[in-house]
Amino acid sequence: MGVKALRITSDKAYHINMCGVYYLWDGVSVLYIGASRNVEERVEAHRRNGLDFAGYFADQCKPGQLDALECAAIREFKPRLNERQVV
Repeated sequence: MGVKALRITSDKAYHINMCGVYYLWDGVSVLYIGASRNVEERVEAHRRNGLDFAGYFADQCKPGQLDALECAAIREFKPRLNERQVV
C-alpha cells in the first residue's frame, strides 16, 4: 500500500472529526507524521505542547488503515521529528 498524493487544504472544516494521517510541515519539508481518529484535535494538541510548525495537511482514511498508511508515509518522507522510524 503506497502513500497517496497529499491533499493540501487550509479549510479547517475539512479536518474536523476526520480520521487520517497528518503531516506537520515547516513550509519546506515534512517535520512529523502522525495518525489520529480526530486529526484537528491531535494537531491542536501538538501546538499546545509547544511543537513549532508552519502548517499541516492530512490524508483521510478509515480507522483500520491508520497504522499502515502512517508507516508508509514515515518510510517515504523520513521526517526528522518522528521517533517511530520505520525500516
